[in-house]
Amino acid sequence: MNTCELNLCYDNTSYRFYVDILYYLYLLAPDVNHILAKTVFCALDLERTNCPEDGAWTNWGPWGECHGTCGQTGLRHRYRTCTNPTPSRNGEFCSGPSSESKLCRLNGCTVSQYREASQCNDFRLEQFEVLDSVHALYPSLATRCVEAECHYEIVERVLGDDADEYWNALHCVKHNSGCPEYGGWSSWTIYSDCTAYCGQGHHVQCRTCTNPVPVSEKYGCRGENCSFSPCSGSKCDIMLHGHWNEWSPWSECSVSCGQGLQERRRTCVHGKQSSVEPFMPHSHEHTSPLPLCYNYMRNKRNLDAVIISRDVCTGPYKELRPCYIAECPVDGEWSEWEPWSQCSTECSLGMQSRSRACSSPPPMYGGETCVGPVTWIRHCFNAPCLDRNLDQSAGHCI
Repeated sequence: MNTCELNLCYDNTSYRFYVDILYYLYLLAPDVNHILAKTVFCALDLERTNCPEDGAWTNWGPWGECHGTCGQTGLRHRYRTCTNPTPSRNGEFCSGPSSESKLCRLNGCTVSQYREASQCNDFRLEQFEVLDSVHALYPSLATRCVEAECHYEIVERVLGDDADEYWNALHCVKHNSGCPEYGGWSSWTIYSDCTAYCGQGHHVQCRTCTNPVPVSEKYGCRGENCSFSPCSGSKCDIMLHGHWNEWSPWSECSVSCGQGLQERRRTCVHGKQSSVEPFMPHSHEHTSPLPLCYNYMRNKRNLDAVIISRDVCTGPYKELRPCYIAECPVDGEWSEWEPWSQCSTECSLGMQSRSRACSSPPPMYGGETCVGPVTWIRHCFNAPCLDRNLDQSAGHCI
């Protein structure tokens, strides 16, 4: 076997080897892929200069500048190349991405550019107005924090307790991050049974504004919370006879102090008179009784009573009565300031004062008294004092 003329050739369909063992491999598997041939050939350490060379990545380059639109989160990129080494002699190309991106904060925008970027979003425009009101008092913050980057400590040093509101508004306007959102609807409930036992009624399905909960009523969900579908009741036979069930207990007073109302209700039923008691299911997991639940209510004496439309029964379905709890506390409020008193001196520096009273209204029934001073004192000055013993014309004492 002459190893001086060893060589490897392939043309995608066949391999020709000048080594007996490789030639026999070719005879047994003429369509063997070139990767297997390459592996065997190179394992024999023969003519390595003819082996395919796979490519490898260079190190990542530095991150580029941040690019984007004012008022939005930007992007920066970095790159690498498959040249370490470059693939040759049918070697494999590098696997994986040749570039990477990450979010960044775009700097260098002006206040007017941020104002323009906020016009199309009510939340961001509202937050921009928060910044505007602060900049009217502290214009340096516009330069240091809007048109450049500043630290929270700087804002806190200037605004004190109002720093959080400004800081949140700043991030909303500059980076569109942390802005308030409108409330979102939950999924619809399934349609209810027909509301009418006899005649025209409707099915009802509802949803709640809890996905997410709005930051305030101003940004509540848009649209209706309930949907109605017409239906016809098919239980007209039970509408022929109906009577009121027993009154429920009186509710608690509607107010915590002062004059309020109590309410009690009754239901119109078809069937025998029935009273209701709570049903408590057995539980081996709780040592105390489970909370009352509507699903576990059952009739005490008769299971045949069916609640029907209250229009069938004659008379009111609810009653109201007044209730009274102790007087509500009334916090005191200051009266208007009285006019300033006369200056305590006719000339030179003196004092004057004015007063007010905690009487509009005075605190009552345990309410809080007014906070602040009763009297306000300030300096006053009418005219300079002249020495009455000095002869003005002669310029000497007399």
